[in-house]
Amino acid sequence: MYTLEQSLRSEGWRSVAGVDEVGRGPLAGPVVAAAVILDPGDPIAGLADSKKLTPKKRDSLFAEIGERALSVAVAGVGAREIERINILQASLRAMATAAGRLDAPLDYLLIDGNKKIPFDAPQSAVVSGDSKCASIAAASIVAKVVRDHLMKRLDKRFPCYGFARHKGYPTRDHLAALREHGPCVLHRRTFRGVPGSRTVSRSRGAEGEEAACRVLRRGGYKILARNYRGPRYEVDIVAREGDVIAFVEVKMRAPGSEESAAAIDARKQKRITRAAEHYLMTHPEAQGVQCRFDVVLVEAEAGAKPRGGRLMRDAFR
Repeated sequence: MYTLEQSLRSEGWRSVAGVDEVGRGPLAGPVVAAAVILDPGDPIAGLADSKKLTPKKRDSLFAEIGERALSVAVAGVGAREIERINILQASLRAMATAAGRLDAPLDYLLIDGNKKIPFDAPQSAVVSGDSKCASIAAASIVAKVVRDHLMKRLDKRFPCYGFARHKGYPTRDHLAALREHGPCVLHRRTFRGVPGSRTVSRSRGAEGEEAACRVLRRGGYKILARNYRGPRYEVDIVAREGDVIAFVEVKMRAPGSEESAAAIDARKQKRITRAAEHYLMTHPEAQGVQCRFDVVLVEAEAGAKPRGGRLMRDAFR
């Protein structure tokens, strides 16, 4: 877990910070990020992806990180700002703000995920960094504990939703509470599942997919298949861009909404991935080529044809 930081320090980067966020998937509450600079002379045992740790272990490591790290900083972006700039940009902003709040010298940033943050410092994005890198793991633990404790406090202000149990994620109980009570000020009104969200029904999916195909063709893609179905799963569009086969999900949204690729939750990503695997196994010409998951966000106002779309390459892993 310390190999990456040690490698950077051997290259001359003396102060290395890990940065991570939690809270992209919930329907309510802020996205919270943390930045941590660990002491290379005082390694902390047991650091791991916060999602793989028990609450008791996270709390224990949280306290240890606070005592032994050289610097720890936290930042959050709330629901209204998430609605305004979208969840991806809110996550990047929270991570940049947390990095800017570190009170120790900073030479290099290690960012969890596949995107760098808007911060003026050398940095690298590390996919699954919270499972590979000690400082990112530490940041994931800090962010998770801080957000969980915040949602428990907010549960006392809004007890009808059960935030202390599900932390704002779209569980069955949370969705039932939303149907009964409607959203509160903490809810992200552009997220599917929140009553009154500015999203568009999938009943006009065919029109949206046609609009997405136009976007892809203008971008140099060749459409290979539409509504490709495996034994149990489906992907909207299969297309080729040069030497890359892209499996494309089409998301319909109302004009002005900020729904992003982050609205494709882990379950949906798994279904698309399974369909992609089936396509690769049954199409010999596709075997051995590079693959990617893209998203086309199509704007469609009620009663009108889709007006266009925005292509997001490599939208999720």
